[in-house]
Amino acid sequence: MIQLERRNQIRKWGIHLAGIIPVSGYDDNFGFDWHDCLMPIGDRFTIIERAVVELAYAGANTIWIICNDDIQPLIKFRLGDWARDPLYLKNHYISGRTEREITERTIPIYYIPMGLKHLKRRDSMAWSIIYGALVASRISRKLSKWVAPHKFYVSFPMSMYPPGIVIKHRSEIKRKKRVFMSYEGKTVKDNKLLGFSFDYDDFMLLKRNFYKEERLLFTSENMIDGFPVEKLKKDERYTGKSFTLKDVFDQLTLEENEEEVLVDVPWFFEINNWDSYCEFLSTPYRKKVKKPRNYVINKYEPKRGTSLYRSFNSIGEDCDENEGDDEDE
Repeated sequence: MIQLERRNQIRKWGIHLAGIIPVSGYDDNFGFDWHDCLMPIGDRFTIIERAVVELAYAGANTIWIICNDDIQPLIKFRLGDWARDPLYLKNHYISGRTEREITERTIPIYYIPMGLKHLKRRDSMAWSIIYGALVASRISRKLSKWVAPHKFYVSFPMSMYPPGIVIKHRSEIKRKKRVFMSYEGKTVKDNKLLGFSFDYDDFMLLKRNFYKEERLLFTSENMIDGFPVEKLKKDERYTGKSFTLKDVFDQLTLEENEEEVLVDVPWFFEINNWDSYCEFLSTPYRKKVKKPRNYVINKYEPKRGTSLYRSFNSIGEDCDENEGDDEDE
């Protein structure tokens, strides 16, 4: 009954694709005052901006960045509160409209901190993806069941490959069961930081199996009145934080009448440390990495020399207690 209701909802209102960028759970290897995802890869272009551009090309309706509170302000200052869909901008430019007449489609960006009960217990990159899908579904469903996400697409902040390659597969990402970016026959199931998509049923399966396979503080062998009383050894506690991408997403298998799409990328690099960063910058592919035009992300102003910070208008402001008392008098 629930599946039938979801199918009718998709036919009537379309598919809500939620984009996820898992920043939390990544080991900071560069050692700078800012997070590694803010390292530059081109002229006024950072690694996390490339991930946002990939989600915009994929046709995401919302973008959810999983990052802790200590790094969230700087990332938000760089990205702002929304991005633009490049396909809509491209179509309107081709039609001959001027910049002021463009009807754009904005993609809101939400910054989600890892829950306190998950820190140092489950805060791996694999859990960041599941947690991002969990928060996106939970918040959207509290607003309305009609805006709940049906599909999820993951873009990793520390990987390098052409983000524009996914724009040719927008319909497949929303309609097919799963879509995996592949390089030399390897995907995220092989611990490669390559983008992929999954649906709501996959999300429920991943979350359920993650809870089932992980070990927390107590062992379930010795129980008294249904409650555990014996603690595990320190090296055996909270195993969820050490789960790799392969451990979690290798269980995504195909069933009968399901389709899976593999999209080969021409080149691929993982920016894990200084050596891999220098290796990418020494290749000719670095010249192909450019900040997209048409103002997909923050618009750069050459005269001002800065980027315009995109933020939504605030709903209200807090007032002092004294101000309220004066108005009452």
